Amino acid sequence: MSVIEDIQTTDRDRAGFAWAQSVIGGTMVHRELQSRWRRQWFLHFDTGAGEPVRVVMRGFRNPGYCDPDDSGVRARLEQEAGVLRALNDVPVRTPTFYGHDPENAWTLMEFVDGEVQLTDEPDSDKRFRIYTGYVEELAKLHAHPLEGLDLPDTLFRPRTCAEYRQHLIDEHLPFYR
Repeated sequence: MSVIEDIQTTDRDRAGFAWAQSVIGGTMVHRELQSRWRRQWFLHFDTGAGEPVRVVMRGFRNPGYCDPDDSGVRARLEQEAGVLRALNDVPVRTPTFYGHDPENAWTLMEFVDGEVQLTDEPDSDKRFRIYTGYVEELAKLHAHPLEGLDLPDTLFRPRTCAEYRQHLIDEHLPFYR
C-alpha cells in the first residue's frame, strides 16, 4: 500500500475495507484503488487457504455523473448488486457475489483476471473464442426464464422498447436540463 493510496483513502473506504474483511475473512494484504470515475478497489485477503482471495469492492458512481445526488447513485449500486446476486443463481458465468453494504454503499464481488478491450487482443483466434464464449453465455441468460430470477423490485421492467425509451427520457431529461 503506497503513500498515495493512503492519502486517497477516505473514511468510507476504510469502513468498506473493514466490512469486506468481515465478509471474506482473513487479513487484507493488498489494496489498489482503480483510477476511474467510480470508486473501486482491488483487494487481496490472506485467508490461510493458499492463494490470496482477490475481490473487487465497487462503490457508486460520482453524484452528478448519472444522478443529481448520492441517493440516486447509491440506489443504482444497490440495484446492480441485486442483479449480480440474482445472476449467481443462473447457469451463466458471472463473478461471485459476496455482498452489498448499503450503509457505506459498497458491493463486493470476485475479481476476474482479464482485459476490458477485446479489440486490443492481437490474436484473432483468441478474440474469436472470447467473443463466441460471451455470446454463448448471453444466449444461456436469454434462455433462462425471467420469472426465475430473483431481481430487485426496484428494477424497471419495460414491456416494450418504446416504454423503455420513454422511461430513459423521463428519468434522465430533467437532470440533463
